Amino acid sequence: MYHDPIVPPKFQVPTSKETSRCLFRPLTIRDVTRDFDAVMSSAEFLKAHFNPSSSWPEGLTVEQNLIDLGWHEYEFQNRTSFTYTITDLADKLTLGCCYIYPSKLENCDVLVSHWVRDSERNTGLAEHIADTLKNWITDDWPFVSPLYIETL
Repeated sequence: MYHDPIVPPKFQVPTSKETSRCLFRPLTIRDVTRDFDAVMSSAEFLKAHFNPSSSWPEGLTVEQNLIDLGWHEYEFQNRTSFTYTITDLADKLTLGCCYIYPSKLENCDVLVSHWVRDSERNTGLAEHIADTLKNWITDDWPFVSPLYIETL
């Protein structure tokens, strides 16, 4: 979908970010089972957040999720967008995802969004991730005017 890199050629893309509550690392096809579980456990929220007019993720299969994760991994490798899985500190449970996508909006270079699985929705994790993303993007990424899409 995206064709041009959104970071300079010499920029070192972060491969992880650890906080007191979670770990961010690139989403890959190896995460398919855990990601599928997180997505399906939060299906109603994700549908409302990403595309209320669509039925996604209703009817999503593991195989379709694998294709989606492969696409995210491809875009990450080509530096055209960045999707990170968010896990517990032991990297055993997928807690959600965050996305850094190019923007077509004026005065905004990237769109930054995230979601957490339903079981974490009332734990303060979504707010923790939102704060972490704002600091991480400001401190470690080359973007000038990111737009944060709130999912709380």
